Amino acid sequence: MTRSLTGAFLEGYPSEVSVTAGESLDVHLSFHGGEEAHASATVGRLPDGRPEAWGSARDLTIHPRLLDTGSFVRVPAGIDPGGSFTLAVWLMPTALTRGWQAVAGAWLGSRPAFGLFLGGSGLLAGYVRTQAGERWCSGFFDLTPGEWWHLALAHDAERGRLEVHQRRKGEATSAVAARELAAAPVARSDAFMLAAAPPEAPGGPHRAHLNGKLARPVVVGAALDADGSAALGTEPGEGVVAAWDLGALPHCQTAPELSGNAPDGVVVGAPARGVTGPGFAGQPGTLRRDRPEWYDAIYFHDDDLDDAGWPATMSVEVPADAPSGIYAVVVSGEREELPMPFVVRPRTPRERVAFLVPTLTWQAYNSNIAALSYTEDGVLDARPCLYDTHTDGSIVYHTTRRQPTRSTHPRLKPHDWGAHVVAADLDLTAWLDRVGVGWDALGDEQLDALGGEAVEGYDCLVLGAHPEYFTRRMQDAVRAFVADGGRMLYLGGNGMFWVTSIDRERRHLLEVRKVHALNHPLGLEAPGEVQHCFDDEIGGLWEAQDLPPRTLLGVDTATMAFGRHDDNPVGFHRTDAAADPAYAWIFDGVDEEPIGAYGSNMGSAAGCEMDTVGGWIWPDGEGPVLLARASHPDFDLLDFPPRTGPAVADVALMLHPGGGAVFSAGSITWGGSLAHNDYDNGVAHLSENVLRRFLDTPRGKPVTA
Repeated sequence: MTRSLTGAFLEGYPSEVSVTAGESLDVHLSFHGGEEAHASATVGRLPDGRPEAWGSARDLTIHPRLLDTGSFVRVPAGIDPGGSFTLAVWLMPTALTRGWQAVAGAWLGSRPAFGLFLGGSGLLAGYVRTQAGERWCSGFFDLTPGEWWHLALAHDAERGRLEVHQRRKGEATSAVAARELAAAPVARSDAFMLAAAPPEAPGGPHRAHLNGKLARPVVVGAALDADGSAALGTEPGEGVVAAWDLGALPHCQTAPELSGNAPDGVVVGAPARGVTGPGFAGQPGTLRRDRPEWYDAIYFHDDDLDDAGWPATMSVEVPADAPSGIYAVVVSGEREELPMPFVVRPRTPRERVAFLVPTLTWQAYNSNIAALSYTEDGVLDARPCLYDTHTDGSIVYHTTRRQPTRSTHPRLKPHDWGAHVVAADLDLTAWLDRVGVGWDALGDEQLDALGGEAVEGYDCLVLGAHPEYFTRRMQDAVRAFVADGGRMLYLGGNGMFWVTSIDRERRHLLEVRKVHALNHPLGLEAPGEVQHCFDDEIGGLWEAQDLPPRTLLGVDTATMAFGRHDDNPVGFHRTDAAADPAYAWIFDGVDEEPIGAYGSNMGSAAGCEMDTVGGWIWPDGEGPVLLARASHPDFDLLDFPPRTGPAVADVALMLHPGGGAVFSAGSITWGGSLAHNDYDNGVAHLSENVLRRFLDTPRGKPVTA
């Protein structure tokens, strides 16, 4: 359950974060640390972080809900060997000191019929319950974490003997523990499970979650000796009662059964799939699609989650005529307020401008365990996000938006880390409202689902403050839009950075694989696991693929700076190009120098994560125009990936054939400076100049003419 430093608190999540006007969404709430809570809920549009009430407040009674984390495979039928049997499986443990862990076994309700278990510190235990009684057989074996081991449980029902076998990958002999018991067949079961135990009581949490990988589980109808059971790891052979392929269909919730004697397994909790198994013999860049036989494992964690699955506490009906924008359901209890933001898109375009709300970035940071998404209220979320690690220290591949989190508070602007998700995006939408140019909102999920259709009918797109996570379908949509003469304002930083995938069936699940040490701030590596399982994309940075951000935006992420600069404000200094008549219109009415040495977000228009035109080689006439540059002694070059050159933030204009154009502000904190001096400042004037020129210039005509 969620950890707390402050006692009882509200928590929840909306079923969808992007909806179309006229649709509805459910809100799922829980009261942690008490029996129930009475609260009121309002729904409204967020112009500046506080909702304008939409309808009357609703009275709610909120009950505590279980957060059943952890992944496993469940076979919805018992395994009945009929007499003697052997259960075998490959295991790579990753956390041996976290108490009991279920490896594989058959269950009747909450009681095991037979199975293999880890007891911590190298204890391997086998269990059988027969018609004559029950028996444990265990031993303290060498089970080094991070290595593959072949395990087996052999029950001779005629002789009355139980054995546990353990063999390290590559070795020729096994360690064996044996116990005698009364001769009798195994007890009946109604389910078979891998990597977890059923709840003790109906509706309770699953137990004894495994942290580690499993591969090639098989049950045969004979009690094999150690050499015979070890052979099951590669060739199931004769007499198979059941066997499951954990590598097949990695994008699905199915583990196919191979013999036809048992049902397929159901993969629960979104564990890591498309991962290397005991036969892997490749290199870090090896792809699953080239050697699928090397990828026959599933990586389970006790903090995995697909969907919290809480019952709906309330339903929100979005009127068909609701203005587009960023909204929030705000639940107010006796001592606290829980806002849950979401995006409303019109069914058809109503305005010429579309604001692309970076909801995938919201999701990527959706745990306040991470330093960059904390809420400063003393409450910690239960699960990791893409900036944490699992409890066993491994990289997080998946994150779900159907989990409670307090990291998307619309007024969250930490003093030293700055706003970079919802609050930073609201700086931009408040400016759009102030300018008076009508705009529609479009969430990342909607852009991914609809592709180019989502941006048809618009003349200008505005990216959010931190559009870090982009799928290929999103990339293709915005690139085609600009190639067709459309214009885009990128008023943020660190955009289009990570290769991102969305599960096609469970669109609340996100996949990002930061598996190279040069990409991951923790320096972790997972050799051979670079390929996504949802759509076969090659994970990592778009920069390393065929869609580097600079080819669209004119800039790539290169610099970062955390902490405020109130005593030494940072601003952008114009380059010689700013005086060129082709670009001077951008600076009309901008009298200050430097530009943006102020702001509510870390004190400056240049801060947090920033982009630069860099030293990349461009064909003549095809590169970006550098308009202004900010630098500061506290600016650092990125380490992940490592950058060279000056540590700067750049304002640039990228002109594309056919009249398309992209203006890049080069900094996440740019939007925090827009409202300075009641929007009468250089950042606001410059941004408005670009927006209006982009809208006033007909498609097909260059904006510099």
